[in-house]
Amino acid sequence: MFTSSGILRFDPLKGTKYFESGWCLLSCDKQIAEYYSWLIKKYGLSVNTSSPWGTHISVVRGDTVLNPSAWGKLEGVEVEFAYNHIVRYDNGQHAWVDVYSEDLSGVREMLGFQPKPWFHLTIGRLDHVHD
Repeated sequence: MFTSSGILRFDPLKGTKYFESGWCLLSCDKQIAEYYSWLIKKYGLSVNTSSPWGTHISVVRGDTVLNPSAWGKLEGVEVEFAYNHIVRYDNGQHAWVDVYSEDLSGVREMLGFQPKPWFHLTIGRLDHVHD
């Protein structure tokens, strides 16, 4: 596994047309997505890495926060994570790599959610699917 870090963002894109409340993301180095996009293109898959949220790990996905007093307290905090080098696209729509982070799981617990040490780093949306 490789390691990297990202910055926590609560309610990212607030004030834009893309805003959705109740989301917490870890904004990650875009070069991770660019590298894996380049790599899988060599195998015939095309991935669109442009997203308003950028390269990210979803920590909370629009769920009602059970501990609202903790929401946003860690805005801008850097968090480390480990990630796998195997690109997955099981859902036929997105490409991602699996991520392990006890720290991100701790963020979820602080917000009142169940711990979840496994996450995924979104590389992008598949432009088209090969059968």
